[in-house]
Amino acid sequence: MKILYGLHQPDEGTITVNGVEHRFRSPGDAIASGIGMVHQHFMLADNLTVLENIILGFEPTRRGVLALGEARRSVSKIAASGN
Repeated sequence: MKILYGLHQPDEGTITVNGVEHRFRSPGDAIASGIGMVHQHFMLADNLTVLENIILGFEPTRRGVLALGEARRSVSKIAASGN
């Protein structure tokens, strides 16, 4: 899963999504292809809030500042949709 999600690079083999070969160099690459991952540990970073842990690696910013309001709205929308 860490290779599929772009956290680790593979030593060999390929990843094919919808018939297209991919090499994910970061979680952002995987997310852009529709691949997400829920980590086993609820709190990835215990010094961050739940919201900050959810958006970790894909933080929305406005003028270089973390946009927590935008992140909260996005997470709430996804949670309400059931997806």
